[in-house]
Amino acid sequence: MLDLLSYKLTDEERLEAKRALEVSEQAAVGTVDEQRSALSHLEATATTLGQAMLRGYVKNGEKRSVSTFERLARMNAAEKMMEALKGDRETRLLLIRDRNQVVFSAVLSSPSLTLGDVEAIARIRNVSPKVLRIIGGKGEWTKYYNIRLELVQNPVTPIETSMKLLGHLSDADLRSIAENPQLLGPLRRRAKKLRRKLE
Repeated sequence: MLDLLSYKLTDEERLEAKRALEVSEQAAVGTVDEQRSALSHLEATATTLGQAMLRGYVKNGEKRSVSTFERLARMNAAEKMMEALKGDRETRLLLIRDRNQVVFSAVLSSPSLTLGDVEAIARIRNVSPKVLRIIGGKGEWTKYYNIRLELVQNPVTPIETSMKLLGHLSDADLRSIAENPQLLGPLRRRAKKLRRKLE
């Protein structure tokens, strides 16, 4: 049975339903013919909305999940791993937050993973620090400036990873890091020292 109660109407569908209700309310105190006309309108609207709900839930004969997040939430670790390897960008950026190392490692091993994905992951603050440590340890990723910068600016990145990358940032970014209260004191002090050497 389809869970139609959780279906979210579009703005157009919501407006049509509102109009139908207004017509029925006005006809409730009207003549018999007006009441019959209102009932006919309500029936037509109900049929239209019902078809819309079915279109939203059924695709290729199968029930479609309301969202990618809800679909992934129902999966076990093995299923998530397969999704991490074969899924789209939205799926990867959701699964990288999973606390199961098998799952987030599969995301980082996905053949579809792009530099843009890695840069986006490097700035996420609700991932396991292990994810950021893995990214920081791969030269093919950290050779790109934006990825280095995102890692160092992320408070979740293990400090030893950030320290290694700190010396490969510009003076302007070092200043920003030195003044960032969200970062650990040792990292900020190191950034200040590196700035002095560049002066």
